[in-house]
Amino acid sequence: MSRRCEVSQRRSLMAIAVIATVVVACSRSPSASPVPAPGSTGPSSSALLTGSVRPDGCVTGQAMVVWAPDRSPVERVCAPSGTEIVLSMRPVENCRWLQLTSSDPTVAAVGPLGFDQEGTTVVTVTAARVGEATVTAVARPPDIPPNDPPRQRWVLTVRVVA
Repeated sequence: MSRRCEVSQRRSLMAIAVIATVVVACSRSPSASPVPAPGSTGPSSSALLTGSVRPDGCVTGQAMVVWAPDRSPVERVCAPSGTEIVLSMRPVENCRWLQLTSSDPTVAAVGPLGFDQEGTTVVTVTAARVGEATVTAVARPPDIPPNDPPRQRWVLTVRVVA
């Protein structure tokens, strides 16, 4: 088998795994509900964060945060250690989301990128230990040098609690 076929097969398997993760996240128990963004008065279609919520306002189990160009982005999320937070980033015109970074991977560990057939980028951030970290996502056209400003930047603060 050629090297190109092996890489293609690995990418296909990774895409299937990411899509399965998203399907599981979307089909969680009926207790999963929209969580209002901090500072808002209730669930909003403009900023979407889903998952089961503890009394202190932190999500539990697996949560999903959706970024879309026509919505106000979620800027903060709180989760207990061990929680998986799936970030789903809709396409930005003529751009690709690059690998996300964490200011402290020991607090918020960022997994590899995956893509679905509609061009949505999906990545799982694991709340690893108590603390706070900033996860940064950048989208840029493929022909722009890495030192030029990105077309889109999303910063999500992840607070991990016990």
